Amino acid sequence: MRAQFHTEIEALNRQTHELAEVVMNQVRCAADAAATGNAAAAERVARNETDVDRRWEHIDEQCMAILPLCAPVAAELHTVFGITKVNHELERIGALARRIAHQSSVLALGGLPATARDIALLAKLATVSCARAIHAFMAQDIDAAHAARQDHALLHEVHKRLSTRFEEALGEPGASAQALLAGRTVVSSLAQIGDHTTRIAKLVTFMQPGEIAYG
Repeated sequence: MRAQFHTEIEALNRQTHELAEVVMNQVRCAADAAATGNAAAAERVARNETDVDRRWEHIDEQCMAILPLCAPVAAELHTVFGITKVNHELERIGALARRIAHQSSVLALGGLPATARDIALLAKLATVSCARAIHAFMAQDIDAAHAARQDHALLHEVHKRLSTRFEEALGEPGASAQALLAGRTVVSSLAQIGDHTTRIAKLVTFMQPGEIAYG
């Protein structure tokens, strides 16, 4: 039974790593679309949407199937719980990347506003934070987890600044409400990616001490 459990966990680790790579690529493409209006990048996010959904649903099903193999060992339940949680966070990040990619095309139609530089900065911060958190979880790297969590404050500072600017712009005569609302959605979604990556980073602390191996 224990041998079967460890075989199943190795498979789940591999599948989670593959999902993380796909989601990270989605975030990069969505961030590119948000920062530059790159339509091709937005289209790549849309094309990969089904792949993300298929992968996270499969991992979720596998976690449910493996639970009977864990009892009554608490450490093994701990392991499966960690995988389940990070799988959920990756799914939410993937969904946010889809939203960003969709709204970025609307934002681009109105012309990137004077906030374009800050949008690019926010997109970069969200991408870096996501990459660090995913690496931290897969490698169980506590230092990388701390770095990912430290990104959170700066990311939300830029988000707050951008949100205020979009709100102010909506009240200006001749404002393109559709484009500005899309911009507000984009920056909110980028900030939410930061929230989810922070939760992934926190899971590294949850998985300490190192008696439970990942990767």
